[in-house]
Amino acid sequence: MNGQSDSLRGRDEDARGAEWRLCDADCGAVDGLVEAAWCREHSEACVRAARVREVLRLLEAGPAPDASLADATLARVLRAEGRLANAEEALCIDDDEAMEVFMGSGYRLDRVPGSLRARAERIASLVTLVTVPGGDGVSPDLVERTMSRIPIRVRTEQARTWRTTVGSFRLQDLVSIAAVLLIAGSVVWPVMATTKSMRSKTACGANINAVASAMGLYSGDYAGQLPLAAAGFGGGSWMNVGKGPGESNSSNLFTLARTGYASLKQLACPGNAKAPCGGCRPEQRDWADLEQVSYSYQIMFGPKRPVWEQGPRVVILGDASPIIRSQRAGLPWHPLQNSANHGGEGQWVLCSDGSGCFMTTPMAGDDNIWLPGVVEVALTRIADRIRQGQSSGIIEIRGNELPDSATDSFLGP
Repeated sequence: MNGQSDSLRGRDEDARGAEWRLCDADCGAVDGLVEAAWCREHSEACVRAARVREVLRLLEAGPAPDASLADATLARVLRAEGRLANAEEALCIDDDEAMEVFMGSGYRLDRVPGSLRARAERIASLVTLVTVPGGDGVSPDLVERTMSRIPIRVRTEQARTWRTTVGSFRLQDLVSIAAVLLIAGSVVWPVMATTKSMRSKTACGANINAVASAMGLYSGDYAGQLPLAAAGFGGGSWMNVGKGPGESNSSNLFTLARTGYASLKQLACPGNAKAPCGGCRPEQRDWADLEQVSYSYQIMFGPKRPVWEQGPRVVILGDASPIIRSQRAGLPWHPLQNSANHGGEGQWVLCSDGSGCFMTTPMAGDDNIWLPGVVEVALTRIADRIRQGQSSGIIEIRGNELPDSATDSFLGP
């Protein structure tokens, strides 16, 4: 007996490992039985269909249906869940289309196109099996007990999904979060950058107004003159920031801070991170280097200088000259460059009549505020030579250039 039971158990294990399927003849019998809507006459006419009908009747056998038989059958199906879970179950394209049309027509076969009606009729037959089970001796609660098994399986799937996702992110969750952050960054970052730029411009404009008030107070005390620390050169260039009066034009503007008419903070553009904003030492006469200078001032070493609120309107102060800084760094420059204080968008300027404005170009009429008149004439001649196909020349700002007149705006360093 032991040997026989071992043999039977071995065959059972082999059977469980094999794929369960009907032969082609039995498949045809089942299809025919479905198409005949489980008609008794059809099953009696076909031997295989009759066998299928008898096998299905085993689920509800006898006058007193055995509920445990259906329960055991469903339990075996659920046990096979592990083998079937990974299989992709889907209708073919034609059956899927027939199902969509059948459902969309309100489950009415007369509204299904003729090309799909045969498939829709088979689907309707399957629907009938669920709603109206056929066969003699069918238990009236077969559908109810079958459907009662479905929520159990759904809850099992939900629990499994919950266990696999709690405590960790799925890849699609991370992708979604990254997409949200990317979109938010692309929207928020430009807004923040624009807000920061506008705040810097506003603060710089307030500085220009404060310097205008300081200029008015200074000129009132010095007979309408603009701030001046030294009237002439003490060296070979007015670019030598930190060398004091006579060698740096910035020391002329620093006079406002040294004499208390303006603070270093009011002379520091927010766009210049290296500009000092603290107090001014009594012995200090200039900024330490060119990088600390936020505003370029009218070159005051010429024989004729503009005056405050008298004579023609001339630009006397502006955001740091980009040409002077490019020249000192050995970089090429363009005469129409804007100051770097505001990202190249333009520069705040102060005029001799006390007015201030934001210019998006260094041209004040026909006058370039970064260049003296002589250089502007030279640039015009070079442009003419280029248009004529001749070689271009080289122009450098050495620091010994002076304005042509009191109406020639030339800001530096």
